[in-house]
Amino acid sequence: MTRTNLFAGLSAWFSTSVGEEARQIWAAGRGNVARESEANFLFSDESSAADTIKIHKSDEYQRGELTVFTSQWINDVAVAGDSHLVAIGLYVLVPSFDKQLDRMQWQLVKWVTLL
Repeated sequence: MTRTNLFAGLSAWFSTSVGEEARQIWAAGRGNVARESEANFLFSDESSAADTIKIHKSDEYQRGELTVFTSQWINDVAVAGDSHLVAIGLYVLVPSFDKQLDRMQWQLVKWVTLL
């Protein structure tokens, strides 16, 4: 399922909310793991996770310099076989200021992945 160099040359930070499967897919695709300040991608599956809240409240995030994505993107890229075939903008994880909004986002991601 995962091509060897799918994430080669890319780095990611993973929230504590991201499961082991996504991390393994990232590593199998030759992606590197980095600190949040040095990563190309920030992944979290819970906007209410303490480490994700810290990012969402950071000055960099407030200035629009950071974006947090759900790790479902990694899984979907592995299935598609090419990161260019999966629009990452559909996987943006918004701050958890409203639990209803968070639930609606996950429903949208699930719906889009069924297309």
